[in-house]
Amino acid sequence: MAASPKPFSSDIKQVKETRKLFEKISDDMDNALIRNGNAPRTKLHECEEADNLLKATRGLFGHTSLDYVYQVCRVFIHVNIHTCDLN
Repeated sequence: MAASPKPFSSDIKQVKETRKLFEKISDDMDNALIRNGNAPRTKLHECEEADNLLKATRGLFGHTSLDYVYQVCRVFIHVNIHTCDLN
């Protein structure tokens, strides 16, 4: 029972796209943490803005990282299933 390579290649493509998004969001998270840490505590408005940005980025980072891990696991399961079929 041979599997068609097209679904597997589309899975790989999806993982690559998700990885790019994860890396971008990861950079955004780093920048939000730096901005929050450097916000002057005497200026309440800037602190609140930095805190809100950090909260929003943290949520997006969490969702993106879970999606990336899910995509990678799908590919590994796909590879393991087809490796077992060959044995």
